[in-house]
Amino acid sequence: MVMVLSVYWDAWWHEAVGRESFWIPPHLGIYAGLFISLGGFLLLFRLYRMKVPRALWVYATGITGVVVSGYADELWHQQFGVEKIGTLESIWSPTHVGALVSGAVAAVGIISHLSLLSKGDGRLRWLLAGEFGVLVSLVTVLLLPLGPETPFRLLGVWGAPLVAFAILAMRFFGSAVSENPWALSVITGFNWTGNSVLLSNHAPPLLLVGLVAVGLVPPFLGDLIIQRGRRLKTVRNAYVFAGLEWGMIFGAFFYPLSNGLSFAGGSYVLDATSLAIIGVTSAVASVLAGFLAGSKSQQWMLARMLVVARVEVPAGARV
Repeated sequence: MVMVLSVYWDAWWHEAVGRESFWIPPHLGIYAGLFISLGGFLLLFRLYRMKVPRALWVYATGITGVVVSGYADELWHQQFGVEKIGTLESIWSPTHVGALVSGAVAAVGIISHLSLLSKGDGRLRWLLAGEFGVLVSLVTVLLLPLGPETPFRLLGVWGAPLVAFAILAMRFFGSAVSENPWALSVITGFNWTGNSVLLSNHAPPLLLVGLVAVGLVPPFLGDLIIQRGRRLKTVRNAYVFAGLEWGMIFGAFFYPLSNGLSFAGGSYVLDATSLAIIGVTSAVASVLAGFLAGSKSQQWMLARMLVVARVEVPAGARV
């Protein structure tokens, strides 16, 4: 978590201050988080006496990729210079993509391990939701060039539903896996902590508050909807309705509010037709993400009920 928040800080620093050396505070934050994380892994390695769970080896593979990508990134800058802020290379350079993908792999490893440990432990469910926030944040940065609110717009207005589906699917699945009643709010709150840092370079304070509110209100409402519907027969519909309200609010307010913000020294304005397409397609994508996560949650709930039934009913007993 420290590493990912430092990555957002690093992006803000490069744009607002520059990159005067490798030893800038955000870089120190990234590597402080790295050493904390590796220290925890080594403690677990000793605790498990070499029989480390497979999920933690996935984490170790990902974190190794982060280290290699970080060193390669420094060599890349020495050879080709520092990428200009606002260019595609500043996000999708080989070393940056390697670091983001490796970080996502490490997060998946931690999520897999925590999902096994968190059954019946409310504190670990909070941590599991937070780690999904890490995964969503990394993927958000990786998909940034596809969004229509950026200067890249690689897929035009159709990037909006694709990004909405990918990000919301992870948030909803995080809610279903962690079973934390406020998982969506935790995941999105972590993600928007980083987003607000990046947007602070472009949006005036009042607009920034509005954008953050648009980002945080939908998950709060979604959590309320899911809490009321977290039953076998209604959980899928609850996630669908949560996706519908999320897509409608985000599509109707985020893109119009962020329309015309200056990125990389220029303004990129969407016309009314584009905004309407984005709003409708984002809502459809959000409903689809909710449907898939709700269906999976329903399957998991049914599987647990069957396991409990087998335990409670003696073999050969008439039911």
